Amino acid sequence: SFILINDGVEMDLSEQHIIDCNSAGKDCTGGNQAAAYDLMISYGSVTESCIPYMASDGGSCGQAFCTPVSRMDGYAGVNNDVVLIKTALLQGPVYTAFRTHASFYAYTGGCYDLNDLREPDHALLLVGWDDTVCGTGAWIVKNSWGEDWGDSGYAYIKYGVSFIGLYSSQITYSKVVELVSPNGGQTIRSGDDFAIRWDSPQVEPDSFSILYSLSGADPFDQTVATGLAGISQHLWTVPDIDAENVSMRIDAYLDGALRGYDISDETFGITMENIARQNFPNPFSGSTSISYSLSEPGRVKISIYDIHGALVRVLENLSRDAGTYVVEWDGTGPGGELVSSGVFFCLIETGPVNKTKKIVLVR
Repeated sequence: SFILINDGVEMDLSEQHIIDCNSAGKDCTGGNQAAAYDLMISYGSVTESCIPYMASDGGSCGQAFCTPVSRMDGYAGVNNDVVLIKTALLQGPVYTAFRTHASFYAYTGGCYDLNDLREPDHALLLVGWDDTVCGTGAWIVKNSWGEDWGDSGYAYIKYGVSFIGLYSSQITYSKVVELVSPNGGQTIRSGDDFAIRWDSPQVEPDSFSILYSLSGADPFDQTVATGLAGISQHLWTVPDIDAENVSMRIDAYLDGALRGYDISDETFGITMENIARQNFPNPFSGSTSISYSLSEPGRVKISIYDIHGALVRVLENLSRDAGTYVVEWDGTGPGGELVSSGVFFCLIETGPVNKTKKIVLVR
């Protein structure tokens, strides 16, 4: 449940792993949440496909042959108080104890309010509440007996009956990948090299992909990079666009499948303020157009250099109002002479921003 809430993916984790591998020796004859929690903290959880359910406690621990796909950070008790449990449920499900009665096996729906005061003997997962049920309200619980039991595997149990709420606890969990920056609220300048940073504290994914959306939500149809491995930062050359509601998404992959993702908490902006851009055929023959845009008045200098860094020609050096402009270079030097074929560089300077682009001249 916490994986689905935090990582956005649904996983089938192995129950047999917990039976076979917990250090407390708890098995099919009965256990407790602490024995399961400790294993999911120390080693982590593995998939059902790696250790399938055998409905038996006679097997040996095979976790050494499985890759952990998630880990819990820890867990803490939740007092048996309706308000405190509701508060915890805002973060995710809560484990609780319960006393089963013969009537509970036959439950098919509605309010369950039988109060059996014998010692608790069963574990349930609190997933919500409904204060309009059972007169004074009821917990919505998920049972482990399959979808054929109860209301598709769930039940409404009246607050306080049969020790519901006793020995409650809740896990703490970190996202498998968390986008650190950009996380929203800032404005990034077009043309800059911006460091996209992320954390993956609980398991090491095989690779990451970075996408962004210009609408602030799905679809994330613009790609920054794919197949990033062994790093937690990527240098992104911000595209030449103006956009106010950009959102970024990072996907983490493990064993060839999407293991989780994270999205910027808020949208961020991209601005072309004081940014020049170039647009020309490359390679070119004869002449080429160099276009640039200014969002506010400023001085612009456009120069051509050869591959050795020697100045070939200054095409423009003047003040401009905000707007879009085009300057031509006809492949000549300062005296109008034709320069030889080769590699050249166009340097556009506007205020504090310098941009260089390679040009291949073919005669």
